[in-house]
Amino acid sequence: MIKQKRNPKLDTIFLSHAVKVIPLSVRLWLALTRLDMRGRAKAILNKARRSVPTSHEIWVAARLLLKQDAMDPLRTVVTIAPTAPL
Repeated sequence: MIKQKRNPKLDTIFLSHAVKVIPLSVRLWLALTRLDMRGRAKAILNKARRSVPTSHEIWVAARLLLKQDAMDPLRTVVTIAPTAPL
């Protein structure tokens, strides 16, 4: 088996397209939020809440992000535990 390095930028592009194609997938939205390193996590979670307003996982992730921002406003990395493997 050949090990390849992960490319977060390509992963982000792939997941961005995936959530456009499958907007009701909570797991895809949360995976995209975890990959985000540029501080766009809040915007991603807002789009996810509009796409899947009944998902408690997305609402909890948004609340955790707000809590992290309140504790450290300069923080740009979002730490959200995965719910299940993709």
